[in-house]
Amino acid sequence: MNIAAQREAEVGRYTALYRDASYGLGARRREHITSHLNRLPRGSLLDVSTGRGEVLGIARTLGFDPVRGTEAVPYLCDGENVVHALAHALPFADDALDTVTMFDVMEHLVPEDTAAVCRELKRVARTRVLLTVHNEVSTWRGADGNLHINRRADYAAWHAELSDHFQCEVVRHGRAQSISEMFEVLLDA
Repeated sequence: MNIAAQREAEVGRYTALYRDASYGLGARRREHITSHLNRLPRGSLLDVSTGRGEVLGIARTLGFDPVRGTEAVPYLCDGENVVHALAHALPFADDALDTVTMFDVMEHLVPEDTAAVCRELKRVARTRVLLTVHNEVSTWRGADGNLHINRRADYAAWHAELSDHFQCEVVRHGRAQSISEMFEVLLDA
């Protein structure tokens, strides 16, 4: 299967999963993301693959402005605050937003897109990229097989690969409560 077909198949999986109202940002992940966003300077923010937009609400509450999102699942997009886009092809200018986030998405992407997604995140971010990766097997009721198709040997391997792709300082913040590892890419360091 070629990469375009693989992407389409993965988007199809999440188009179906998001029909379940309980599929979304859980309380532990929300707390982990909120604590990291809260320590950052305020400014504009883009959340890539925002899902139901929970992170957009968190960012607005914390004072980020403007706040935008992208999403691959068409019916989750409103065309204004959340635009339809895949992470490897973001419809924003270079250095468009202060902070770009992508939480628990990398592990869902076609592995061959990892480098391209890192380039896009770096391209549209002015000062930092904040992302999490969940490197363990994940299933969801009604889903066929492991949802995390893009995994590495461990989080140290992710850190090395992200550092290589971003070609700048990548700070590894660690895991909170046995959930995703947080990485911060410092573009203005």
